[in-house]
Amino acid sequence: MPPIRAPISPNVGGRAAKPLAQAAQALKLGRNGEAIQSMRLAATLEPGNATVFERLGSMCLEAGLLSEAAAAFSRVAQINPKSASAFWRLGVALHRSGAHEAAAAALRQATELQPRLPDAHYRLGLLLEQQGDRREASSRYRQVLSGGPNPRLRRLAEARALLTEGKDEEAEAKLEQIVKIDPNDPDALALLAALRMEAGAFAEAAGCFERALAQPGAPPDLYYHLVRCRRIMPDDAGLLERLRDAAAEPRAGAATRMRLHLALGKALEDLGRYGDAMQNFDAAAEIRGRAFPSDVGAFEERVDRMTRRFSADFMERRKSAGILDPTPVFIFGMPRSGTTLTEQIVSAHPMAYGAGETQFWTRRGALMEAAGLNFDDDFVRRAAEDCLGDLREQAGGAAARIIDKNPFNFRYAGLIHVALPGAALIHCRRSPRDTALSIHQTFFSERTDFPTGGEALVRYYRAYQRLTDHWRRVLPADRYFETDYEDLTADPVRLSQRLIAHVGLAWDDRCLRPEMNARRVKTATRWQVRQPIHRSSVERWRRYEACLGPLVDLPAMTRRNGDDADAGHSPGDL
Repeated sequence: MPPIRAPISPNVGGRAAKPLAQAAQALKLGRNGEAIQSMRLAATLEPGNATVFERLGSMCLEAGLLSEAAAAFSRVAQINPKSASAFWRLGVALHRSGAHEAAAAALRQATELQPRLPDAHYRLGLLLEQQGDRREASSRYRQVLSGGPNPRLRRLAEARALLTEGKDEEAEAKLEQIVKIDPNDPDALALLAALRMEAGAFAEAAGCFERALAQPGAPPDLYYHLVRCRRIMPDDAGLLERLRDAAAEPRAGAATRMRLHLALGKALEDLGRYGDAMQNFDAAAEIRGRAFPSDVGAFEERVDRMTRRFSADFMERRKSAGILDPTPVFIFGMPRSGTTLTEQIVSAHPMAYGAGETQFWTRRGALMEAAGLNFDDDFVRRAAEDCLGDLREQAGGAAARIIDKNPFNFRYAGLIHVALPGAALIHCRRSPRDTALSIHQTFFSERTDFPTGGEALVRYYRAYQRLTDHWRRVLPADRYFETDYEDLTADPVRLSQRLIAHVGLAWDDRCLRPEMNARRVKTATRWQVRQPIHRSSVERWRRYEACLGPLVDLPAMTRRNGDDADAGHSPGDL
């Protein structure tokens, strides 16, 4: 989006006239730091002048001083609580800084004050889309289409609305139309590249990302996706240098710096420089830990409460509360444990549909937890009806099985079974060290309360194991199926046949070629699942053995039957 600017007028306020004039002159000379200093002085001299604070906020936003920008725009809103522009700009600053709830509140206020404010609706749509609320995001994008002088914004909003509505082909056609109008539109190119990636057209996606990154003001976050389109080679020295420069930019926000360090780590891994790669992965986790800390202790307590509430006796007493329907299939486990590969195998069946990672049970489970894990049969019945309705709406056809593969549904497997006792539950497991290492190398949204490295990730993993061990004990064996990534890649025929039998479908040979599955893949494993089933990701942790840090405390092999298959043997013992 273009930078937000407000003109500097030296005639605003007698006491602030001099610093305002100095700020204007500094900007003409390209001395942005001096200009901001002068504007700070002007704001001190004129604490009730909304125009001064609005300009200070705009300058800080462009300089990446997000906290100061938000404070300045908040001051404008205090001075003039009817200013839709102030709330819009406050929402932009908060969104970029990762304060998503506060950003949404500010943007909603902006649109209430001025319903025909397309920029605010568009920004709110972006935020809602990131939070998984596709329905309201689409509504906000559609609001942009009804007015405003910016035809480019209207075209982008229409493309994004189509994407959130699952109309990917129509969105792709709209984006191609935008690129014909402006071949260098960075937002359209980035969206088009993402669609190419999801469809497995990685060379085309890389070309779009490169073109987008070549444009002034293009978000450097795109490097994260670019390096995942292909293997980085020794002759990519120029790309590596650009990545280093972008990662060193002090004005970048925390989420952007995380992505850049992860991108740099992936590039260095491709070049076999594992120690240097791990330094960047560690840096990304450290940034995340500071900017978006995860409360692992709270998660451990949640696991304690969940295992107490969902006892075998409790499950037996609530077994008739839900709806007995075999349509839903839930695939879950730790992120990066093989959930996408498993979904690709099952959704390759002509009678199955992959709905991706829905947020239904994350939201409904949060309601249950907010009520202290107390819920009645009416809550269960409504949850089952709403879930079935959402899945069938997404499938849009007569699919016999519809798959939700949100990995974090492992937290709510007990509630899901109570609500939908006929649903197939598939728990994906993988070597704890490989899983943790892959998490450490992957970007997760800052809104996800989830650690990506260090002792915090080790503790989280152990709590996850404790909860899934509990589900194995209390859920019926004919509904709760566990598959190990290492076994699946070693014997794909046998394990794929067992998966299809577990979801209650007749065998189909297409399930042995998940890489040929035409559905779009929107998760971080886009590249891997477009390859034939392989074992090159098994025991990847060995490349990093010398620099695993706290992750070495996790077992090297998948736990089976509640026991560690490896309690810490040296590589030569395995």
